Amino acid sequence: MNIKIILNKDTDIYKQIYSHFKEEILTKRFKVDEKLPSIRQIANKLKINNITVLKAYSLLEADGYIYKVKGSGSFVKNINLNNTCTLQKPILENFKNGQIKINSNINFASATPNKEIFPTEIFQNIISNLFLEDGSDLFIYEDSQGNLDLRKNIANLLKKEIKNISHKEIQIINGAQQGLDLLKKGIIKNNSTIILGSPTYSSAITTFSNFCKIKTVPVQADGFDMETLEDILKSKKIDYVYVMTNFQSPTGYKWSDDKKIKLLNLAEEYSFYIIEDDCLSELYYHDIPTSSIKSMDFMDKVFYINTFSKVIMPGLRLGYLIPPKKFISSIINSKFISDISSCSLSQRSLNVFLENHYEEHLLKIRSFYKQKYELVKSLIFKSKFLKLDYLPEGGFYFWVSVLNDLNCDLLYMKFKERGVNVLPGNVFFYKKTSSNKIRISFAAVSEDEIILGFRIIEETIHEIIHGGENIYTPLI
Repeated sequence: MNIKIILNKDTDIYKQIYSHFKEEILTKRFKVDEKLPSIRQIANKLKINNITVLKAYSLLEADGYIYKVKGSGSFVKNINLNNTCTLQKPILENFKNGQIKINSNINFASATPNKEIFPTEIFQNIISNLFLEDGSDLFIYEDSQGNLDLRKNIANLLKKEIKNISHKEIQIINGAQQGLDLLKKGIIKNNSTIILGSPTYSSAITTFSNFCKIKTVPVQADGFDMETLEDILKSKKIDYVYVMTNFQSPTGYKWSDDKKIKLLNLAEEYSFYIIEDDCLSELYYHDIPTSSIKSMDFMDKVFYINTFSKVIMPGLRLGYLIPPKKFISSIINSKFISDISSCSLSQRSLNVFLENHYEEHLLKIRSFYKQKYELVKSLIFKSKFLKLDYLPEGGFYFWVSVLNDLNCDLLYMKFKERGVNVLPGNVFFYKKTSSNKIRISFAAVSEDEIILGFRIIEETIHEIIHGGENIYTPLI
């Protein structure tokens, strides 16, 4: 028996044993159904108590890495929990009711913020005080447009960038996705024509393709390919253009001010409206705040959507929508029909948080995510098989090319078999073409998981290339 565990004083011993065997299993040094050393063997080898090893094994079993057979010992479990994916639809089996279901242990696919940075204690105190002050009023229906104090507070925050913004223009929504849904229900007519970037946010593709005619424009590092956009505008009536101007999913691209102004001028010239999804704008890592198209919108052509899900906590389910003024009443009506109003308790607690804690919290989360950003960046630069075409200045995403033209669908499957989940590039295109791109998100993973995940990615690609398995992207 060869157990190489070097114990240190800074971490509980059972956690060190757990981490050791987790890594051995994820990197396939232990095979599926292979028997692990007995509790007594490990305890004797490391000169520790049996109970310590038992605690580590129990945690491995609870997390799905091993299983026990009475009288025989502990064995490696098959952690590839879902083998049903196909080359054509590599992640569809992970979706249930539109929400991605992740079975992998290292999750580079998720854009859900990390729970470590949630301000839960602050909200616990805020909510306790609100119960004392407001009591049962916390559970009444709010105004359909949203809590008045919250809207005023958001307007004050936005005045740094959007001059003359009024709380009367702001609609409180249950996250950015509801913003798109309200536009779908109350503003955008069936068979309208909308332009999307290529690639773009996958949920926008899903939302709009169900009832709109879709045109696509290539996305460049500083925004749309404006020449292609103008060619489309000259040849066809366009009703809406959907954009993510800051740290776009999946690319991390950020629009230049010149292209923002150009898009506004085209909106006026060709009579279309812009839907601006700006949910990651506060997550900049180089001390240069972002700007929105809405801040330049003197022609009132922009539906602006933002959310607190990425920067505070997604469970709050709160964001805001600022439509052109002529559409405010239609949006309020759509909100009422949809769910009457957003949760009163969430709105009132968020209002207190914005007044007293928001700016400090933003500094904290930028520092927290920047560390992960720098780590992922360094690992991509060191990689033999991954290439970064563009270095984002913020957000959660790295848009990575896999060298040797390896097909992202099959890479997705191979990574998943080893407990690592990424998103294959083709899910971000309206027409799901073959791609050698993957999106790596660092939102939900720890630094230890990032390091181990990249090690697994590198080893997997190396084995594919040198093992002779033919999973290359067709050249035609």
